[in-house]
Amino acid sequence: MHGINAETLSSLAIDLIIPRRYSHVIALSPIIAYLVASFISDNLMGHFFDELATRNPNEHGVRSNPRRNDLLSMCLVHRTWTRDVQHVLRKRIRIRSPVRMKWFMDGPYCGSWVTDLWYINNKVSSYFLKEYLPAVGERRSHWQLLAQLLRRLPNLRFLSVEVNDQPELSTSDLEGEEEEELKECSDGDDESDSEANVRSIASRTTPPIRKIAKIDVEEAEALVEEMNYLVQHGEDDCDRACRQERFDCRGVKDVLKAIGCLTDLVGLALLCDATRFRRDQNNFSRRYLPYFSQVCQELPKLKKLKYLHIRGWSGAYITDDDFRNYDDLMNGPNRTDGNDPLSSYLVDNSPPASLKTIVLEIPRRLVPSNHLRWLQAPKADYALQNLFVRFEEGCDISHAMTWVSYLSGGEEGMSPMPHLVNARIEYPDEGLDLDILMDDDDDEFQEENMRSGVSKLLLNRLTGIRTLQAPPIFFEHDEPLPSTLEDVRIVLDSKPLLDYFESKRVWGNRQTTLITLLNQLTLQGTLKRLFITITDTEDYYGRVARDWFDLRKLMPQLLERCENLGIEVYTTKEKGIQERIRDFLLHGQVQYTSQKYILTGQLDIVRDDEEMTNEVNDLDEGL
Repeated sequence: MHGINAETLSSLAIDLIIPRRYSHVIALSPIIAYLVASFISDNLMGHFFDELATRNPNEHGVRSNPRRNDLLSMCLVHRTWTRDVQHVLRKRIRIRSPVRMKWFMDGPYCGSWVTDLWYINNKVSSYFLKEYLPAVGERRSHWQLLAQLLRRLPNLRFLSVEVNDQPELSTSDLEGEEEEELKECSDGDDESDSEANVRSIASRTTPPIRKIAKIDVEEAEALVEEMNYLVQHGEDDCDRACRQERFDCRGVKDVLKAIGCLTDLVGLALLCDATRFRRDQNNFSRRYLPYFSQVCQELPKLKKLKYLHIRGWSGAYITDDDFRNYDDLMNGPNRTDGNDPLSSYLVDNSPPASLKTIVLEIPRRLVPSNHLRWLQAPKADYALQNLFVRFEEGCDISHAMTWVSYLSGGEEGMSPMPHLVNARIEYPDEGLDLDILMDDDDDEFQEENMRSGVSKLLLNRLTGIRTLQAPPIFFEHDEPLPSTLEDVRIVLDSKPLLDYFESKRVWGNRQTTLITLLNQLTLQGTLKRLFITITDTEDYYGRVARDWFDLRKLMPQLLERCENLGIEVYTTKEKGIQERIRDFLLHGQVQYTSQKYILTGQLDIVRDDEEMTNEVNDLDEGL
């Protein structure tokens, strides 16, 4: 109605943010300013998942979004702009401590206009900044407050709940100077953290040896509140497992029920990064929120949900998922797992038909196998199109066997997944070591047979797959690859050179594995190009460790074999894990902009050729 089109809004937005030439636009009416602010929010600020990808969950701070800062600056240009621009800003909210959540709920900015919520509870930084609830006299848990908050935000479209918990770390572990630095990082708006300062503090406040936390009076009162809550509401198996994992269970199920009422929800991320230090205080183990079954219980109600990402949520029982013999592996789970039963509600219902993309990070223990099967297997009008499965470091072949056997097996046995178009699997595959034999009670069979079984179980189900990015273990099968497969990438994880001989052994095993796979694919006549990617490895503290990324040194025999067979070998640079997850959620596959073409004696960097670009475009149009 004002003759404003997208091109004009873009020009005005550029005048505002680069380099904030307010003198050219100060005469704009509040309505036009609102349209410009909305354009910046919708087109320049980035998708909600783009913002999630900027955070390392192991860091205390949160990176600033420069476009959000531009909108904050617009509020100061003219008083007539402030209200309308603030209305745009309030659509996407980021809360990074329980106390700030309480402040937000008590303030004027909490209401039905909020569409995107990113909640972060990093227990370490909350304690350092005195922003934990007992410190301000709040007896409720952060879960109880979050449940109350979600009930006041009925129009949420995107929600991320991130818990980073280290209960054994006390505030006395932080020196006064470091605490002041961390406070300085948090001054002002939530978007103004100093990345450099945060990294500096994180590196000094995460030593390998921790003190055991002393439970102060405030924490003792919180424990009393938790026990009173359990007496009043009763305790089920999930609550007992939660207490064993040393989480405050008060309100977790209330949060999940509140999420089930968010009928406009499009994207949901439930992330838990927590550890428990062992008695010697030199090692740590992962802890999980044992409410995966409760998460599944709410999913059928979310009829608009398209994207789901789950990390650090598990089952409530320690189950024995070992297969007793090779036939069990081939035929799938032929026994009832009474420790992990589906509720009658889940038996009669499926995830919403709108849900097409899932990212699952498989825990190393307490694997909720039956619920994973319910979530992944097609049923009625529900069928996944994009699936990204990431196994934790430390998972072994038994985890891979369990996952593929429960991938889509039902009571009638194994069923295909014809609608699954894109799949990516990240698994710590060290390759085939022919010297290792694995025992299973009275049966003894080679690792080679187990690896082949994993591949057979997977590939026989992916009858409509078009792109598959996975380690060699998921390809090692003597039958042809699915005829629909258009793009194959071998994904390997980095093995840092902490031990030269160990690293040499691993890469030697990988080379042997890939040469064997290469021979199989060559006999099938299906391989003209070989794509190999190596992902960076991050330790718990977020420190990135890389191998020497030169396949000519790591796998010379493989390259020589490829050259003799006339097969082109390419390597592609992998992004960080948060960016890989972002790509997959938004595009159904990790995006690569270039690759390196390798010959035995040279290395050339080339861009995607026209054929590859067209293939990617065709895939995008099919999603």
